[in-house]
Amino acid sequence: MGNLFALLILSMVIVSFGDKLNVVHKWKYCEFEWENQQQKEDAINSGTYNPSRCLFLGTTKAEDGRIFVTTAKVGGPGSPASLSIVTNETGPGGPLLRPYPDWSWHNNNSMCNGIINVYKLHIQCNHIFVMDNGQSRETEQICDPKLLVFDLKNDMLVKTIYIPPNIANNKTGFGLLIDPLVYVPNKECTRFLDEMIVFVADSIGFGLVVYDSSTERMCRVESDYMKPTDANFVIDDQNVTYVRGINSGPGTPVSLTIVTNETGSGGPLLRPYPDWSWYNNNSMCNGIINVYKLHIECNHIFVMDNGQSRETEQICDPKLLIFDLKNDMLVKTIYIPPHIANNKTGFGLLMDPLVYVPNKECTRFLDEMIVFVADTVGFGLVVYDSSTERMCRVESDYMKPTDANFVINDQNVTYVRGIFSLTIISNGKYLIFNIMNIILIVKLNLIADIKIFNVYVKLLPTLFSFVNSFFCSILIYIYTIEIHITLCCK
Repeated sequence: MGNLFALLILSMVIVSFGDKLNVVHKWKYCEFEWENQQQKEDAINSGTYNPSRCLFLGTTKAEDGRIFVTTAKVGGPGSPASLSIVTNETGPGGPLLRPYPDWSWHNNNSMCNGIINVYKLHIQCNHIFVMDNGQSRETEQICDPKLLVFDLKNDMLVKTIYIPPNIANNKTGFGLLIDPLVYVPNKECTRFLDEMIVFVADSIGFGLVVYDSSTERMCRVESDYMKPTDANFVIDDQNVTYVRGINSGPGTPVSLTIVTNETGSGGPLLRPYPDWSWYNNNSMCNGIINVYKLHIECNHIFVMDNGQSRETEQICDPKLLIFDLKNDMLVKTIYIPPHIANNKTGFGLLMDPLVYVPNKECTRFLDEMIVFVADTVGFGLVVYDSSTERMCRVESDYMKPTDANFVINDQNVTYVRGIFSLTIISNGKYLIFNIMNIILIVKLNLIADIKIFNVYVKLLPTLFSFVNSFFCSILIYIYTIEIHITLCCK
C-alpha cells in the first residue's frame, strides 16, 4: 500500500507526566464508509481513492462528541472526501470515515458547489467552519476558495463566504488557505453569524485573510513577519526543507522562557522555564500550556497558565503557578475552577496576575498574599486570598470597554477586550486597572472575608499625564462617577 502511516487521536485527560497516553483511534490508512462496493471500486480505478496518498491533517471534536477529520489532497488526488466524521465501525485500515455532510458534497471535483479540498477546521457556537481552498493539489486551482459554515444541530449549510482570487492569493498568484479561526465579539452566539470576524491563514502566499461579517468586507494582510526565517530543519538526523507561512493558531512550543546569552540566527536563544519537561505535551495538564503575563514578588515568579491552546480551546483548567527564583522550584499551585475563571456564558481568558502582600512582609507572604487576575475576555477579575484560601470573581460593566473602535496609523481597528493590566499603588490602598481606553482607580478595603471595592473614577491631572506617557496616542477617557461593589468570598 506504499508508505503507510498511523494517525493517533489522543485523549486529553492525563493526570501526571508518568501516565501513558490513551489511544482513542488509530489508522494504518484511511478507509471510508462507502455507499456500496461499486462506488469504492470506481474510486480506486479512477485514482480518486488511493490509500497511500490519503493523508490525515486536521481533527477537531464537536460538543455532541463527534470527531471530525480532514484528509486533504496534498500531492494530488487520493482522498475521495477531504472532510469526514469518525464512525464506530472499523475496517482493515482503521475506523471508517463518513464524508461530511454526506457523499453528495464530494462526488465530483468539478462541482464548485461541493467540497474540493479541506486542510483544517474550526468549531464555534456549535457551528463548524470548513475552509475549502478549491485546489485539487497545491498548484492546481479548480474553484475559488470558500468558507462553508454548517450548523451542527442539523448539519445544514447556513452560510458560504466566497474568497476572490485577489484576496486568497498574493501578488504573484500563489496562495493556500489552510486554517480558519473565528472571533465572536462579546462571545454572544445569538447573532454571531452577523458579528463574527474570521481569520484564515495563507500558508504558501505568506498572508492572512480577514473577513468582518458585520460589514461583509474582506481584506488581505501580508508582512515579512508571516514568512519563515529558516526553512531548513533536522528531524531524526534527516535534513528537511519546509517553506511555509502561517500554519495554525499555536506557533510556539514554549510560552515562558528565559533569555540566554547565546545567539542564534534569529536572535538571543530562549531557554524554557523552568525546563523543557513542563512543555512536552499540550495535553499534560500538570505542565504549562499557555502564559500571557507574569508577576514577580518576594523573589517568586507568579505564572498565570490559562490552560488554552488558543482563546477558544480550553485544554486544562487555569492555574497559577508560583516558583521560587532561588532554585526555580514550584512552591505552590492555585487552581482556578471554571465558574470562577469564566463568566456566566462560559467565556474567559485569564491573563495578568498581580500580587499584593500586606505590609510588604515576605517572610510569610505565601500565607498572607492577595492575588488579582484579570480576565480580559470574560470582563472580570479573579481575587484569591491566601490567608483564607478563598476565591471569588468580580464582574462589572466598568470592566467592559466603552468603545472598541480605534484609529491607528489611519487604519480602523476593532479591539474588544476587558482588563489587560493591573497596578497597586499607595501601599495597597488603590488598585488601578486599564481597559484600553479607560483607567479605573479602585479603592480596596479588605475587611475579614468581605472585600469591598469602591470604584472611583476621577479626573486627576497627575494620573492623566502618567497614563498618557505610557499609552502615547491612545486617548484616555476619565469619567466622574462613583460606584460600590460588595463581594463576599465565602
